[in-house]
This record gives sequence, structure tokens and C-alpha cells, in this order.
Amino acid sequence: MTHRVELLKTRGNTAAVKGSPEWRQLAQALCVATYEAMARQVERDEGDFTGEPAHPLLAKAEPVVLRDPVSLKGLLDDYLKVLERGGQGEPSSNGFRSFAPSPARALTR
Repeated sequence: MTHRVELLKTRGNTAAVKGSPEWRQLAQALCVATYEAMARQVERDEGDFTGEPAHPLLAKAEPVVLRDPVSLKGLLDDYLKVLERGGQGEPSSNGFRSFAPSPARALTR
């Protein structure tokens, strides 16, 4: 798990120092998540799509609360303004606005 915790540190998701209680807790949580994911995969391979997390760390986890939807077109406009200020704006990006889904979370690929 060391490499996975280090990857999280590289991405800026944690500042846990190796050997600290925070680092150990994070490594244990990653192990739990990995084993639970493997258990769900085995269940689904066997045709059971009703599996629920068994470990208390995941079974009792708070559900994710979605924030208010954000307009993808608004995000694109803001991004293009930043590019234009830097002299890098592309006129061809205007074509994307015509089919960009809204809200942004509707974009899946």
C-alpha cells in the first residue's frame, strides 16, 4: 500500500507522513476498499448484483452529497476567458458549446 499512499501524496490528496497514525489509517482504508471491490467483482462475476459493503468502514460511511449542478457551458466559457487572457483562446471551441450537456455531471465520456 505504500505506493498507493505515495500516489495520493503526489496528487495532493494527503500530507500523511509514512509511519504516522494518519498514514496507517489511510493505508488500512485503502486495503479495506481494495478487498471490498474484489468481493463485489467476484459477486458480479457469479451473477449477484445485490452485494453491499460488509466492512464497517464502508457500510457505515456517510453518503456523498452532490453539490448543486454546474453548467458545462458556463465552465467552458470561464475556461475560454482564461485562455483568451493568456492569448491562447481557440475559436474552434465555440462548436463544442452547441452539444455540451448541462449540468456538467451529465458528461460521462
